[in-house]
Amino acid sequence: MIHPSIEVRVSTIAGRGLFAKGFITKGEIVWKQDAHEKSYPVSEISQWPDEVQKYFYSLAWQTGPEMYSGPTHEGESDPGDYMNHSCEPNCGFKGDTEMVAIRDIQPGEEVVYDYVMSEFDRELILQCSCTSARCRKKITNRDLLVPELVDRYGTYLTSHVRNFVSSLQSEL
Repeated sequence: MIHPSIEVRVSTIAGRGLFAKGFITKGEIVWKQDAHEKSYPVSEISQWPDEVQKYFYSLAWQTGPEMYSGPTHEGESDPGDYMNHSCEPNCGFKGDTEMVAIRDIQPGEEVVYDYVMSEFDRELILQCSCTSARCRKKITNRDLLVPELVDRYGTYLTSHVRNFVSSLQSEL
């Protein structure tokens, strides 16, 4: 489910993105995972044809250790699958299946979150093109070792990411 004041449009960050059609107040739910959306283990995904894997991972998000949720073919995607990354997000997770505005979002503004709020795959390395003042240029799971970043996002991280951060901190 996507907030009624959000639409998919062409994005300067990457491909398509979500944009506010109207004012969205801090704390409002902007996206909620549909009950029918399934999470798949990496072991199952790795058995799919390469083109299906590529499409899936281009829109999927991590739902737990070695688990991902996303569309497996064209026409199955949820508008929320087009939420792009920003190092200066205006959305974050509330629990593991909802995203909320973490500040007021103005009409015309792209609705974005920081991928490290849900992703910690040990191989995660993405080039960032958000151009925000806080742009890290690369997104990696090592970003979760930056205390200021973890503190800033706090409860807006998914539970599996918070658990991952705790395990990283205990290794240090």
